[in-house]
Amino acid sequence: MLPLQRLGGGAAECGTGSCSRRPHSPSSSLAAATTNANLKSLVASQIFANQAVEIVIVSPGKADGTPASITVGDPGSIVFAYDAPTQSYTITGATLSTAYGPADLQANASADPTALRYQHGPNDVLTTARSVGFGDTSVPWQELSYVGYGFWNWSSSTSPRNVFFVYGLPTDPAALPTTGSYTYRTDGDELSWEANVLSYRHGSFLDLSADFAAGTVTARIYSGNAPAPGFPKPLAGQGTGLIDRTKGSFSVTLSGGGWSGSLQGRFYGPGASEVGTAHAVRSASGAGVVGAMAGAKQ
Repeated sequence: MLPLQRLGGGAAECGTGSCSRRPHSPSSSLAAATTNANLKSLVASQIFANQAVEIVIVSPGKADGTPASITVGDPGSIVFAYDAPTQSYTITGATLSTAYGPADLQANASADPTALRYQHGPNDVLTTARSVGFGDTSVPWQELSYVGYGFWNWSSSTSPRNVFFVYGLPTDPAALPTTGSYTYRTDGDELSWEANVLSYRHGSFLDLSADFAAGTVTARIYSGNAPAPGFPKPLAGQGTGLIDRTKGSFSVTLSGGGWSGSLQGRFYGPGASEVGTAHAVRSASGAGVVGAMAGAKQ
C-alpha cells in the first residue's frame, strides 16, 4: 500500500526504478514558487498544502465478484504541485509520480463549472473541483477560492488505488482567529462500502465547526449509504479535536455507533475562511467511509 506521509512530513519521493508509469519529477521552479493569490486563476508554480487518504481495493477476490480485501491508510499527505509554464499538475505518492497537462484534460461532463478531469488511460485519472453544492436551493453552487478537493486513481489489473485529497492556499497560522465560532458548509468526494461491497463514489457529508476561542474543531461524518431515499444518512463517527495554532491544522478522532477512525484538516484562505479535510472511518461490521472534503465559512 502507498504509505501516505504524515502531516508536516517531508516530501515523498518516487523511488529509483519504482515508478511503473510516467515517472516525473516536478521542475525546479516549483521549489521557488511564488504564491498564487487564489485557486481561481493560477499564475505561478506552487506546491500546495494538502491532506489525503488512500484506499487499495484487491480484486477480483470472491466468487460473487466482491473484493478480496479493502485496505485504508490513515489520513496523511501527498505532494500536489502546479507548474505554470506547462499548465500541468504533478501528484506524487511514495512510489509513483504522475503529471497531468492540457493534453490530458477531458471535456467537462459535470454540472459543476469548477470540475476538471485529466486522464491518461482508463485507469489513470485525476479529478479536481472547487465548489460546494446547494442541492435544490436557488443558489446551485458556491465556488471556493482557496481550497479544492480531488480524486486520483491508478491501478494494476488487480489492485486499484484511489487517493482522495484536498489542496490549496493555507491560512497563515499567525492570522488564525482567536475568538468566535465558525460553521462550514462542505462538499467533496468519498467512497463507502459495506462488508467489502463497494458503493460508487459519491458526494461527502460532513458537519464541521470551529471554536477558535476554545481552540477546538468538532466534526461529524455521515455514511454515503442512506437506508432509503429521503432518509437521513447515518452517522459514521464524530469527535472534537484540538487546533494546532503553529500549523493552522487540526486532528479529530472519530467514534460512535460502532465506527472509529480519524480526520485531518487544515484552514485555508484569509482568516480561516475555508477548510479542507481527509477522513477514514471503519465499523466492526466491515463497513467503511473514506473521503476528502472542502468548504467555506457560513
